[in-house]
Amino acid sequence: DTLARALGELKTYCTAPEDLDRASSTLREAGAGLLPDKLDDLSLLYDSLEEALAGRFTDPDDYLSLLADRLKDSSLVRGAEVWVDGFTGFTPQEFRVLAALARTARRVNITLCADLAALTGYRDETDLFYPVRETYDSLCAMAARERIALEEPLILEDGPPRRFLTPALARLEQFFFTYPAPPPDCSGTGVTLAAAFNPRAEVEGVAREITALCRDEGFRYRDIVILLRDLDAYAGLLRVVFADHGIPVFLDHKRTAMHHPLVELIRSALEVLIREWAFDPVFRYLKTDLTPLSREEVDLLENYVLAHGIRGSRWTDDRPWDYRRRLTLEEDREATEAELVELDRINSLRRQASAALAAFCREAGQAADVREMTAALFNLLESLQVAERLESWRSRAEEEGRTRLRRAPIGRGG
Repeated sequence: DTLARALGELKTYCTAPEDLDRASSTLREAGAGLLPDKLDDLSLLYDSLEEALAGRFTDPDDYLSLLADRLKDSSLVRGAEVWVDGFTGFTPQEFRVLAALARTARRVNITLCADLAALTGYRDETDLFYPVRETYDSLCAMAARERIALEEPLILEDGPPRRFLTPALARLEQFFFTYPAPPPDCSGTGVTLAAAFNPRAEVEGVAREITALCRDEGFRYRDIVILLRDLDAYAGLLRVVFADHGIPVFLDHKRTAMHHPLVELIRSALEVLIREWAFDPVFRYLKTDLTPLSREEVDLLENYVLAHGIRGSRWTDDRPWDYRRRLTLEEDREATEAELVELDRINSLRRQASAALAAFCREAGQAADVREMTAALFNLLESLQVAERLESWRSRAEEEGRTRLRRAPIGRGG
């Protein structure tokens, strides 16, 4: 992952393997220690990857570079007016695309969020809009280098910022990073500062304020947005406290799919194949709730396997498991009726647990290519009726009003 990110970043900044070679030679002459060797290794890997991909595959990290090379042939862009909005800065790859757009399109409009002083005066690195000023200067330099005519910038600065209806909010934006701020020339209506004893008290206060706004001032829940610097730290509190207050809440953040039962089922099944039925992947597979066993049955089987150290081929051979607890090594007695009943149940659970997985391991172990491996995985999911199981979870979550789980069920117990 680290290597892939490094190569992706090199492409984003238009750095080729030969650039790494030149940097390595320069650093080696300067006696820079191990860094030149690391750059040599990175250049070798980078160059070999490019050679392997050439003419066969397109690296997604190359999409913008390919776009910049081919925009001149685009009938859609030729003579068009292009708008670029919402960027604070651009990578070298993106600058290449902008230059190609400017050469091909009739006009390219780029919006930057900054005030006039930040774009015309002295460049202070501590200024809030310093990164935007760097972007503005780079765009001007790019236009000069490409011999592209620049129009006069259009400054939208007629009085206070037009996106604020409240003067206090406009003043807050203007002087938020200024200390000390000049005395206010407007009332503080629109901005309230509050300190809370702890995060829960903070969320409770917000919930009470939302309730008051909707009850007394005619607001709707959908009119209200809560902005947080760290959503993950507050997500659990927001769900619990807002549920107590009867306030519906939508949390706009990404949730990883790596721990979804379906993903875990596939990962653990492949690991069972690679690690030859090791304990951990087998029971991660069984605990996804997508196999025929209940959690109680999985726990019973897990305790038995742990107690007797079962692994490997003992899961799939035809010999029944007949291990019993013995108090001493010399103890050799007939199994009691209760022990025989327990062994029958254990062996029945073993067969249910291993049937589909063993068939997958046989099929995948004989796979000659990716298509056959994928078919083996598909057959595993079909034999376990995974699609039907997920649909039943979704339907139950919808019936129970658990809208958050309708799209990403986390298990029968969840």
